[in-house]
Amino acid sequence: MIPAYVIDGLLHNDVIKSDIHSTDTHGYTEIIFGVTYLLGLTFAPRLKQLDRQRLYSFKKRKVYEAHNFQILPDAYIDTELIAENWSDILRFVATIKLKYATASQLFKRLNSYSKQHPHNPSIEGIRENH
Repeated sequence: MIPAYVIDGLLHNDVIKSDIHSTDTHGYTEIIFGVTYLLGLTFAPRLKQLDRQRLYSFKKRKVYEAHNFQILPDAYIDTELIAENWSDILRFVATIKLKYATASQLFKRLNSYSKQHPHNPSIEGIRENH
């Protein structure tokens, strides 16, 4: 997972300090948005074909349709799932921030879990919530 290596580079580089990172579309994942936000970093990917990306919101799509928004959300953020897993999410991020493990090590482990594992969608939802 290349974006996780980017987090490693940002956190473990003692020469160049940066709090923002940009990638092309291939370096973008929703979970990286969530983790970089919680780490205090800004992730600013350059997304190709923006109209094909999923847009999330707190409110139902009908709310935005009623206001005649041109860009409408595709999905609703599951804040309950995030709340249920909040302590595990913070532990995950603290482990990276305190450098007990690298982001690439943790993401490799997380990716080995089932896609149904509760941390996958709940971490993705963090950046979507902000």
